[in-house]
Amino acid sequence: MKLAVVDDDVDVRTAINRLLRALGHEVSLYASAEEFAVARPDADCLILDIRLPGLTGLELRDRMHSAGDLMPVIFMTGDGDRFLGNAPPTDAHMLYKPFDEETLRAALACAVDASSHHEG
Repeated sequence: MKLAVVDDDVDVRTAINRLLRALGHEVSLYASAEEFAVARPDADCLILDIRLPGLTGLELRDRMHSAGDLMPVIFMTGDGDRFLGNAPPTDAHMLYKPFDEETLRAALACAVDASSHHEG
């Protein structure tokens, strides 16, 4: 799969990049939601940190949906649920940092599977 990863922490980006490439995926890395939005990569799934400087992960996902871009999104957070407030996105797949390879694999499979059911 072609995957895009947005996280402002270089160590997190590096670790996820290594893990995803070891699993055989093509990976594009972005340090901010704005950087991702400008690049508009052709990806099968977006792995997106919720808490980013500037445009947040939730705001980026909302903008994508408003533009008709329904790329599957997996949110990452190191803050548990508190950043989501009282209304976490019901369609969101969540990864809680730190996560392991199996958790990441399961989230990818679930997000991509769910999106394939929406398209058809």
